[in-house]
Amino acid sequence: MKVFIITIVFLVNLTSYSQENKLLKYFLIIKNDSIINTGKMHIATLCSKFYKNPVPDSITLKYFFNNDTANMYYEVEDYSPDFNTYKTEVVKKLLCPLFYKKQKDIYLICYDIDNIIYLSMYDIKQDTIISSYVVSDYTDEHGDQVTNSIIFPNNYIASVEIKWNGDYFYKLLKIDIDKKEFVLIKNIKFTNRNISVNEVFKKIHQILGINEKGELIK
Repeated sequence: MKVFIITIVFLVNLTSYSQENKLLKYFLIIKNDSIINTGKMHIATLCSKFYKNPVPDSITLKYFFNNDTANMYYEVEDYSPDFNTYKTEVVKKLLCPLFYKKQKDIYLICYDIDNIIYLSMYDIKQDTIISSYVVSDYTDEHGDQVTNSIIFPNNYIASVEIKWNGDYFYKLLKIDIDKKEFVLIKNIKFTNRNISVNEVFKKIHQILGINEKGELIK
């Protein structure tokens, strides 16, 4: 049995890759009592093997882009000042499967696509993703808009979303397996341009009124 440290806060038990179907076999199984902090995930390390050996395009297109090639592939124009020429190349969005765990008849899968980390509900019977939530986002070109989340074993998600204008939102969501959706419980807005990003994230438990296990403090 091999055990790898994925983040500071949780361990992944690599007893096996799932062989149940063609999608889940790319994901790692995690323990049901794992606490996932997206701000401490080393995505470059976790995804390095998929950069070298990508998931087949057919899988990525079917499950994550609804077979829409225009959304998965895009053109990038590169200018060369030495030769005063432009070069256009087609780039594709890469899928990095991270982990999954089973909740009743639904699989929660976590994955990265172009610096955005999603948590999705995958219905294995329908063989389709039925609901998704962005748990981490660093795609703002200036790094001003950031989203980080903590995913708790009790199916709660605590998120902080920082907007470019200095506003930030603390959100508490419940992963409702029965309804097959992500339900917003709390959405608290603050504006403070003099506080650091790290300080914003440190206040997540206090602002949302939850303990270290993600339980609501009465």
